[in-house]
Amino acid sequence: MGETGSTRRAWPPAAGPRRPPNAFARSACLTNLGLLLAGFAERTGRIDLLDDACATAREALDGAPAGHPLRARAHFALSRALDARYTAVSSMSDQDEAVAHARRGAESGSADDVPRRVLLATHLAGMLGNRAGNAWDPGGLGVLGTPGDPAEIDAPLALLRALAAEVPSRSADRARVLRALGH
Repeated sequence: MGETGSTRRAWPPAAGPRRPPNAFARSACLTNLGLLLAGFAERTGRIDLLDDACATAREALDGAPAGHPLRARAHFALSRALDARYTAVSSMSDQDEAVAHARRGAESGSADDVPRRVLLATHLAGMLGNRAGNAWDPGGLGVLGTPGDPAEIDAPLALLRALAAEVPSRSADRARVLRALGH
């Protein structure tokens, strides 16, 4: 008890040795940091930060437990960072790797988490559409490519159509999928 007889603890707690975050918490924080760095770099034109965003997202992915929904988010973060770097410096290897991670993220997302599945699938569809080189603007993002092989657009369209069939008709998630389809 203190001088006044109170048993309340002082806030903030006294500084002492802190435990480092566990691997899961560290990976979750790194995933968010990777997304923040990539977004900041895109918005400010600081392409020097894109390497940091990619490295941070890779570290997050390395620490994400296999089979856990966090792994899908880490794949998404790395895909976004690689796509931002591809957009900034036109590295085809970055684009290919971004698509691969977007695909892994969409495939490893939890079936119960519909909003996240929609996010991951529309991201993958947009990446596939961009790689196909079609003048297609998934989700109205204002990013248009140049005309390419129309046959390559089948994969993202099939993905979005299948997702639209699964999502309840009166949901915002369905609206997002239909918007990506151009309906």
